[in-house]
Amino acid sequence: MKIDISRLSPFLAKATLNNAIVTAAVHIENGRMWAYNRSIDNTVAAYATLNAVDGENQSWYIKDMRMFSQLLNLFTGVVEIQINKNKLSIFNATKQVDYVLSDADFVDNALTTTTKGTWEATVTMPSDVFRSIVKNKKIVDSTKTQFRVEEGKLYITTGGKSFDTVTDTIATTLPNAVVHLGDAVNDVLSCLENTVEFGMKTDYPVMFKMVTPEYSVQYVAAPLQVSDD
Repeated sequence: MKIDISRLSPFLAKATLNNAIVTAAVHIENGRMWAYNRSIDNTVAAYATLNAVDGENQSWYIKDMRMFSQLLNLFTGVVEIQINKNKLSIFNATKQVDYVLSDADFVDNALTTTTKGTWEATVTMPSDVFRSIVKNKKIVDSTKTQFRVEEGKLYITTGGKSFDTVTDTIATTLPNAVVHLGDAVNDVLSCLENTVEFGMKTDYPVMFKMVTPEYSVQYVAAPLQVSDD
């Protein structure tokens, strides 16, 4: 198969939370690439699909996304990729990388289907709203963010009760709900761009989804259980 590195590398970065998901299964099937994997601590599931991929059906079981990403970054432009048993060869006219794939059993965080979660409603929001949470956490030195919807407004509060906090307020059509997220979601927030479909309900996994003509990426993040905030 042939693919431009400028398509492949950014897609795999989104699919693996910038390599925070270290072991990953990547599949090419019927003209698309898809990677469904969860974080090792089981707090985030990432479901990513890249459209218009010209290659034979195959599976890559990657044992170290950090290394694999660095190897991809050795290339620019279009590369050819071939698989022979457990060896994945990536090459162009001047360079070749041979990467040894792992067995499927080694990637025990791989998923085969998307989440069956349901949200009463979802809304589309600019990614900047979410990406700023990571910055806010650093400023107030907090690991926790509360998402609270009351009467048509979404309040995103970083920091805990009786401590320094930053709150952003956004008009919304979401139903009333409260959910808390911890630092495990930071990698998700850093991957978001353009507009994001967002879904939440009380004490239920939170959904962040990006869809473009090029790709679809959905993250589902487990909530924190808190007694008082």
